[in-house]
Amino acid sequence: GSIFFKDGTGKISINARYKDAVHGQSVSVYDCTLSVEADKAGITADSSITTVDCNIDIISEGDCIKTENEGVVTLQNSNITLETEKDGIQSAGWVKTTGGNITITTSGDIVADAELSSKGIKAANMQISDSVITVNSTDHSIKCDGETEITGGKLTLSSSQGKGITSEKALTINADVDITGSSEGIESKGVLSINGGNINVVSTDDGLNTGGDDPTQDHTMNINGGIVTVNAGGDGLDANGDINVAGGTVVVFGPDTDANSSLDSGDFGFSINVTGGRILALGSMGMMKQPKGECVSSREISVSQGAVISVKDSSGTELVSVTAPKAVSGLIYCGENAESCKIYADGKEI
Repeated sequence: GSIFFKDGTGKISINARYKDAVHGQSVSVYDCTLSVEADKAGITADSSITTVDCNIDIISEGDCIKTENEGVVTLQNSNITLETEKDGIQSAGWVKTTGGNITITTSGDIVADAELSSKGIKAANMQISDSVITVNSTDHSIKCDGETEITGGKLTLSSSQGKGITSEKALTINADVDITGSSEGIESKGVLSINGGNINVVSTDDGLNTGGDDPTQDHTMNINGGIVTVNAGGDGLDANGDINVAGGTVVVFGPDTDANSSLDSGDFGFSINVTGGRILALGSMGMMKQPKGECVSSREISVSQGAVISVKDSSGTELVSVTAPKAVSGLIYCGENAESCKIYADGKEI
């Protein structure tokens, strides 16, 4: 049957040994403070889990919040803290968040156990709206098997052994995203569209990536606005399709070796098109793809880690200023009137 919690003043505590703490056809938690400890899963339901205006803490050995049978997880204006060795939130259907503050910590060793899933949020489809979400995970911080839409709010993500955000289909972002550690930062196996927000990515492999094995999927990468900063050990921006920059500011620190590059649009005739905004790509020039648009490049420079790199227009107005997290041996700058711009490292023109 259905389970309904509502207690506007008190606190409900559940300590479950050898079983799930809460399970029902549907589970609803309204205006409530709920604390759960469980040897198995925290809250599970067959069809839906809904929270509204709640404070929820769950520590479990199994998944903290989970729906089966294409069920829906809806979290509205709730403050939720989850700790587990498995998945923080898992849904065979939708995960939808509106407002609230969600903190998830997962600690499963996915290297030692290849069958283990220890993700922050995992769902068939995902819609995140105006939520503050913090995930520290061993596995992917956010994994979606369908389409993902992130609008408003802020996501702070760190994955020690997986990706920051990965979506099997289209991924659209118009929010602040800070990925402080990941294998790949943001990945879409469909179209990736960044329409706004302040986005920072640190990754050991690719920073932003589109691609996959499905030939029917479009792998275009669109950056239409926002401030995007990437520090990647692999390719900075890597698409198996066109990369289109139509607005915003994009700064990419790629690898310092020629095995990868800051900009890569594949080997099948796709291109990097800069029609608006600006992009500054820094790193090794060996495999760097030249964008189409107004661009200038410096292919043989030596800029040390920690140097301040800036771009100024012909009137001396500063357009971009960044501190190099690693040594830089080449760069490309594209934007309006790029050919009349000057580029400086620690105040000296390069």
